[in-house]
Amino acid sequence: MGRQADGRWRAGISRELSNEEPEIRFEAVRAAGVSGDPAFLSAVVDLVDDDDSEVQLAAITAEAKQIWSQQL
Repeated sequence: MGRQADGRWRAGISRELSNEEPEIRFEAVRAAGVSGDPAFLSAVVDLVDDDDSEVQLAAITAEAKQIWSQQL
């Protein structure tokens, strides 16, 4: 989903970043990070404080990918 950098996925990823289920948020954060789309950065930063530790780690990883890709 995220790797395709296809705009059709953007709305779905954005919606699922606030899903009630941690597993869904986790996958959405991973997709956001892989996409490299800076539009997701604000929502991803918010998930660093998520109740689920796996979502938190995925958010930190996604942020690092965003920052790293901007440095290249």
